[in-house]
Amino acid sequence: MKLPIFNSATVQRLWHLAENKPESYKEHTFEIDGVLIKDDDVRSVTEVDFDPLIFDQFVQPDSSRGVGLTDAHNALLLFQEMRGMTPKAARDERVWCALSHLHAKDFIWNRHIRGVGEEDIQSKILTNFFCRKNGKTRGFERDNALAQLWWWAFMASRAKSLSLAEALEALLEYTDFRDAIVGHPTTTIIPNVFEALLILYLQEKAVDPEVRFFRRVTNNSQGGNYRELMKLINRHGGRVYFDVMQVDELVSMFSDLRAQLN
Repeated sequence: MKLPIFNSATVQRLWHLAENKPESYKEHTFEIDGVLIKDDDVRSVTEVDFDPLIFDQFVQPDSSRGVGLTDAHNALLLFQEMRGMTPKAARDERVWCALSHLHAKDFIWNRHIRGVGEEDIQSKILTNFFCRKNGKTRGFERDNALAQLWWWAFMASRAKSLSLAEALEALLEYTDFRDAIVGHPTTTIIPNVFEALLILYLQEKAVDPEVRFFRRVTNNSQGGNYRELMKLINRHGGRVYFDVMQVDELVSMFSDLRAQLN
């Protein structure tokens, strides 16, 4: 089937429902029923073929695979399934809202909402089913449960020296590292900087499997000084400077800066 896309009025109608009756999401199956979602509320992104059964292959965190690695697994599946998706289309909330409600409601509920306190359900629904709760600019990478998976995979796909699976696992294994990377525009705008940081992470992991330097707190001790590293990287070059450097040059520079923080 083709990837669905709602019209703007439908997105607003569902937002209003989530704001005012969030409890209705728990048991409701969203479908084209002629009432809440009508036939003419849904169109298709004709460039993207999509199999809704892909969500049956998504996994939830458990004792053998934590949050980061399950996100990496799911992001890889979604990105590979949605071949033909463009960054422009992926910046359209109507796409992710339709996909989240019509095909991924059970996954999103089980992954992000089940078990949270009643007082937090509304906020969780607005965040994970839409792309505007915490600002429309970064809501795609940080909010909607599916959009963020696709955008993480898109960013990881630009790391040419790593497979997509390797790049996703490096980016997402620990949320501290992920947030440090995704939260710095310099690292996401310049592909070589992004790739160099992933390689630096993997080098760190080869020496320390717990990757303590890139975590705020570990099981046994305080985390590392990765935030200071990001500040040093920003001081040592702006976008114009980093744009002309090769990945290996950047890895060498970042490794030297990392060594200063031992």
